[in-house]
Amino acid sequence: MKRHSSCHFALLSLFIAALALEAIAEPPQLTPDGELPADSRLEPLTDLDGYFPLNVPTSKARWEIRAESIRRRILVSQGLWPMPEATQLNPVIHGEQEMDGYTLSKVYFESMPGF
Repeated sequence: MKRHSSCHFALLSLFIAALALEAIAEPPQLTPDGELPADSRLEPLTDLDGYFPLNVPTSKARWEIRAESIRRRILVSQGLWPMPEATQLNPVIHGEQEMDGYTLSKVYFESMPGF
């Protein structure tokens, strides 16, 4: 019985030694020494301290192209591209008060369905 358990102990010791050797081995190398992978996350961060020259459009046609590009970027940044479907506002007007030359009303509406 002792011989059987000592065999298991020897196999277990070899297995642990193999794992230890694998752990200290060098990891696989994907790029040559000193070269980083082509990944935009490794490039320097962009900030507003850089040099960003203004390229003024030279004609009205070029300005209209640039203006459309700017409009599109603004719409995308606000979550409005593509433009959401127009829905009924379902306005509710209440609490009207007649004042001197004008009327004061409390109003609410659905800016989005159910909101």
